[in-house]
Amino acid sequence: MTGNVIRVCGQAMIDAYRK
Repeated sequence: MTGNVIRVCGQAMIDAYRK
């Protein structure tokens, strides 16, 4: 899998954590 998946996963995690 490309790094795009990791980037999306990290962004979603940060968004959920910040929320």
